[in-house]
Amino acid sequence: MGVKCKLEKNCLVAFLEGDLDLHTVKGIREQVDAALEKSGARTLLLDLSRVSFMDSSGLGFILGRYRFLRERKGRVILVSPRAQVRRVLALSGVEGIMEICASKEGAYQLGKEEGDNDHP
Repeated sequence: MGVKCKLEKNCLVAFLEGDLDLHTVKGIREQVDAALEKSGARTLLLDLSRVSFMDSSGLGFILGRYRFLRERKGRVILVSPRAQVRRVLALSGVEGIMEICASKEGAYQLGKEEGDNDHP
């Protein structure tokens, strides 16, 4: 699993690639949390377009970032999940509490409409 984090349009975008599972989630969490702390961003876009598999550990990672940002009046937007990952999100109920966008551009627009992209 790989992750690259980049600040774009006042959103932290985490580009995830590979499997998001028990064996990879700890390193991903550390990198994303460090990037969130450094950037001060209150909107996290998790680009899931290259995630081929996700288990309950991956769901825990996503929900942990959701809780962290929710406490800070922020948000997590999931971007472009593949069909298998989308099924996991739907079955777990995550789809009902987080926004899912087909593209980063759509996610940026959601952030602008809510007005919570600003740094604290």
